[in-house]
Amino acid sequence: MLFVTMSSECSESICRSISNCTHLQDLILYGITLHDNILFQIRLTSISNCTHLQTLHLDNTQLDGILDLSRLTNLTSLGLWNVTMSSECIEFLCGSISNCTHLQILDLIGIALYNSILDPSRLTNLTSLSLWNVTMSSECIESLCGSISNCIHLQALTLYGITLNDSILDLSRQTNLTYLMLENVTMSSKCSESLYRSISNCTHLQELYLDDITLNDSILDQSRLTHLRLENVSMSSECSESM
Repeated sequence: MLFVTMSSECSESICRSISNCTHLQDLILYGITLHDNILFQIRLTSISNCTHLQTLHLDNTQLDGILDLSRLTNLTSLGLWNVTMSSECIEFLCGSISNCTHLQILDLIGIALYNSILDPSRLTNLTSLSLWNVTMSSECIESLCGSISNCIHLQALTLYGITLNDSILDLSRQTNLTYLMLENVTMSSKCSESLYRSISNCTHLQELYLDDITLNDSILDQSRLTHLRLENVSMSSECSESM
């Protein structure tokens, strides 16, 4: 991992060189600091012009402009880690992600979605979805839970530090799901019961990791699992006995 701080002249040179790499397939930027918003927009435009890009990861970055991914139709892996941006920028970004129809891996860490709707159900090739400490409104989380239920090709799902409240996450259609991690996920007892009942329909599930979760009276069927990890899980005596 390399963290780079550079002058505006150097930044502009690199940005322009990226735009000339028309066959660039993998772009990973960690801790890049630019000193001018205009140059940053040049950089964002450069990324949008890399139409052959298959992997894009941005880490510890502030976006002061619009990142348009709609032209990156070959993108298969997208990672945005601790990226800060305005509500306008994130709304545009969420919309453009939906056009990345070849996307297989979507990894969001420390992102504030505000009131923007993220709809992964349009990503018909999505096999892995990870959301770590992603903050969003109750309306957005309800919409997200509904769209996740329609990601029928999903094989790996990770939710960390997510507040579901009363939103129902139904995984009964995720028959290809092999890996599920729920850590520090807040949900109502009704949501919890529905979720763990639907997990029983994930017939290919092999790895289940639960941490800082309340099961209440929910009964969890782990008979098909090859890996099970429970940490700081609160459950009723009936639920505990069944496990």
